[in-house]
Amino acid sequence: VLTADSTQSVGIKWAAPASGGGLTLLATASPSAAASFNFTSISGSYKNLLMVWRNFQASAGGTFATMKLNNNSGANYEAQILRIKSQGANIAVDSADVSGVTSMMGGTSANNAFGGQFAGLAIQTAGRGWLRIWNYTNAGYTYYDWHSKSYDNTVPQTIGTHGWGNYDASAAITQIDVTASGGTLTGTCYLYGES
Repeated sequence: VLTADSTQSVGIKWAAPASGGGLTLLATASPSAAASFNFTSISGSYKNLLMVWRNFQASAGGTFATMKLNNNSGANYEAQILRIKSQGANIAVDSADVSGVTSMMGGTSANNAFGGQFAGLAIQTAGRGWLRIWNYTNAGYTYYDWHSKSYDNTVPQTIGTHGWGNYDASAAITQIDVTASGGTLTGTCYLYGES
């Protein structure tokens, strides 16, 4: 990093960048025809968590995934969701506002970050995206946002989703659970700690 330094003849010098802002891979999950997967014993040593997934496919049409924190199935989640749906040359935009629900993003295929009905389709149509959980060690409200791309083979249509929400936490987040609504999920998911 180039910094100001009055002791230098030209008034500037190169310095090491300040620490922080880096990502550390904490765990990788690679479910293969699995009904669920999770990340457990998550370290509390970071500021935020970042989950990245790719190549997610379901075993049956209509399958989607629900995400819960600390295996909490209470009505402790809220989210606002913006969806852009593409059916060839036709584009549609809609939104949802869900509160008092039992999983992140609302727990329906329409709202879900991992995508909806994308059974048996090519890799180009598989679900992919990211989720950031802010200040996850806070034992109060924890905020999250996500962006994803998925495919609904019942229409068919591609769905781009952007959402943000909060979780009424009673403790620091140490576990993330992902469960298929029916059938199974296959894909790769990475969990990072952000300093």
